Amino acid sequence: MNQLVSVLMSVKNAESYICDSINSILLQTHADLELIIVDDHSTDSSVKIINSYSDYRIRLVSGYGQGVAAAYNLALSYARGNLVCCCDADDFFTLDRLETQSQWLSDHPEAIALAGAVNVVDRKGELISSIDSKEDEIDISAELKSGEIRTHIGCYMFRRESLENISGFREFFQLAEDIDMQFRLAETGIIFYKSNPVYSYRLHGKTISQKLGMEKKRFFEQFARDCLFQRNKLGLDDLQIGIIPEIPQGNYEAVNFESELVSHLIEGAKLHQAQGKIGIAVVQVVKAISIEPANLTLWRCLVQMVFVVSSRRLG
Repeated sequence: MNQLVSVLMSVKNAESYICDSINSILLQTHADLELIIVDDHSTDSSVKIINSYSDYRIRLVSGYGQGVAAAYNLALSYARGNLVCCCDADDFFTLDRLETQSQWLSDHPEAIALAGAVNVVDRKGELISSIDSKEDEIDISAELKSGEIRTHIGCYMFRRESLENISGFREFFQLAEDIDMQFRLAETGIIFYKSNPVYSYRLHGKTISQKLGMEKKRFFEQFARDCLFQRNKLGLDDLQIGIIPEIPQGNYEAVNFESELVSHLIEGAKLHQAQGKIGIAVVQVVKAISIEPANLTLWRCLVQMVFVVSSRRLG
């Protein structure tokens, strides 16, 4: 039986990629959906692009300009579906993810959410790496409650009631609002993970974390974990008792886009090598070297892979 799925999207100056995101949702094999888009004070042509769609399933809402967490909470307040998932305006879904995840949740009423694997893609949407695990299906509630994050928030499908029960995202978090939410959600019920890719995360150098900088990224990610450990020990965390930490201010070291891209390329190369796809692995290492040609570690990695290929041919 089809269930209405509410897809939440926060948009701020995403004109280059938003068509890919919207199309990946409207073309889902599961057609019973609504797409709630919150424009968070865009100054480019994002709103014009959204308004060019005539699909009745799209609802555009004006945001408060207070960040991703507030935008997603606003979108959640408009949601009518019993099932909910999120999509950043520069990312996109695999075309059957709503069908497969909604069916799984229908078959498993004990679970409050289901997560899937994430593909990392470049500016053009071409695959860099697939972040996956070997388990086909596993309960990840315990690992979340211990502070481990396995996948991207866009890979989740939630029961709407479960999000509402934790009051959605905490708006203190300028970054890592998704990490904090995953931790808090796991404290309320069972969350499963299936290893099929359902979401593509795009690296393009202009994401929120890259704009706000590395220091803030580290601060919010660590504070999300500190809050988790406080709740594990004391039952409540600082935010819940009204203690608001000081957020680092000033100039920040930018999140290095090239280094992040290289990291994902090497991660993907290692995965392909483990799967026996040496040729693909070598291509990804060569791409990484073209970005950071002075990185000796990358050259050593390439030499090792070429040696493996040569050894197999001689054998």
